[in-house]
Amino acid sequence: MKIESVVRLPEGAVKFSGELSEQETNLVVELGLNYLIRAGAFPAITMALQEAQKGEEAEIGYADDTLGYTFPDDMEKND
Repeated sequence: MKIESVVRLPEGAVKFSGELSEQETNLVVELGLNYLIRAGAFPAITMALQEAQKGEEAEIGYADDTLGYTFPDDMEKND
């Protein structure tokens, strides 16, 4: 895949011109999609990721809803 791109920054322009292999193209696409998902460009996917994260946090005993920690029943609290 041939790519010619210019990104303008306050410090100046960054130019890229080249040809990417299939593996490099796949990496660029995956990184771009990941960025868009994390930025909330796909609301349904963003909600699914947030729900999955809440589930993982609940499994390890972290409760984001209360802005604190909860402890599983079989775990003792250290004061």
